[in-house]
Amino acid sequence: MPIGFDPDKTVPLRLDNFLAQRVLCYDNKWVSRGDVIKYVANVASGVHSGTPKPKDKQAADLLDQMRSNVSYSANPIVSIRIGPKATVPASNFSYSPNDIDPALMELLATIHYLMQSKDVEKLEAIIKVELGVT
Repeated sequence: MPIGFDPDKTVPLRLDNFLAQRVLCYDNKWVSRGDVIKYVANVASGVHSGTPKPKDKQAADLLDQMRSNVSYSANPIVSIRIGPKATVPASNFSYSPNDIDPALMELLATIHYLMQSKDVEKLEAIIKVELGVT
């Protein structure tokens, strides 16, 4: 481990910068955290499920390819499986209890970091005051 490395250290970011961070790379192309959120919401059985907007199509296609060819596993040790480029669309993504979908993993990490945000804590306090909850 590099000297001075702290895996728990975070830095405050504005929300737009947080969403713009490039978080997943496949085939030498990157997608941002915001791209992953839109993809899950609109394509990968999220709440909006449908066709991605043209401006989101490139990221959605890359995430489709990634989900068809990459998975994370923690059974028995943490590993990453990268398969040959497949032609199977991600809509045919096959669930396995031993594999974790990379798009889902990034979405869960996003939720984790948002919930640790001091701004979210402030928002919770404001809502409690508004609702009269102690």
